[in-house]
Amino acid sequence: MKLAEAEHLKRRRGQEPVLLLDDVLSELDSGRRNLVLDKAATYQQCFITTAEPDIIRPERLSQMHRFDVKLGSVKAISITD
Repeated sequence: MKLAEAEHLKRRRGQEPVLLLDDVLSELDSGRRNLVLDKAATYQQCFITTAEPDIIRPERLSQMHRFDVKLGSVKAISITD
């Protein structure tokens, strides 16, 4: 739904919105998860939160910046971690 709304806004306004996808991956099977990640990757700015970071396949991490947020602190995580 959020991706459909983003596409609608992009067509209507002629500008890409910033996507914030809050824990959308945990309820999806791997096929649908990949579809969401593929579509999200077409946006210039997309933030995806998850309580289960291991559900994102390692080969996708090279396309992302990963941050760990705990107790109000933000830490950049290198792709090799």
